[in-house]
Amino acid sequence: MNWGYRIVIVYLLFVAGIVSLAVMSFQQTLDLETENYYEAEKMQDERMHQRELGSTYKRLIKINQDNEAVQFILPSDIYEKPGLKGEIRFLRPSDASLDKNFPFENSANGEISIAKNDLKFGFWKYAIEWEHAFGHYLIEDTLTLF
Repeated sequence: MNWGYRIVIVYLLFVAGIVSLAVMSFQQTLDLETENYYEAEKMQDERMHQRELGSTYKRLIKINQDNEAVQFILPSDIYEKPGLKGEIRFLRPSDASLDKNFPFENSANGEISIAKNDLKFGFWKYAIEWEHAFGHYLIEDTLTLF
C-alpha cells in the first residue's frame, strides 16, 4: 500500500471521528438548574442573606441514610419555632426530570423522613429552605444516595 492510500485512510478515520462526536453532542441533554435565570439573579441578594442565616444551622442538621429512607433531623432551635414551614428540594444535576420537592411543617421531634423509592441512587444537590416568625433560612449542600 502506498502513501496515498494511507493519507486517505487517516483522513476518513478523522472525518468518521468528528461525525461521531457531533452525533454524540446532539444527543446530550442540557438541564439547567433554573429555567429563568433573570428572575433568579434578581433574588440573589435575598438568597445570600438566607444562606447566611442558615449557615449557623448547617452543622446542626443531621442526615442519616438507611436502605429505605433518608432522614433529616432538625435541631430543636428550628422545629420548636411557631409557624414553621419549609421544603427540602432534591436537584439531580444530570437529569432535571428527577428533581423533587418535599414540604414539611412543625413536627414533634424534628425528624423528616424521605423514602428512597422517591429518589434514584447517585449524586444529588439538596436545599433545605424554611421560614417561621423570626426569618427565612436556606441551606444548600450535596448528598450521594447509596
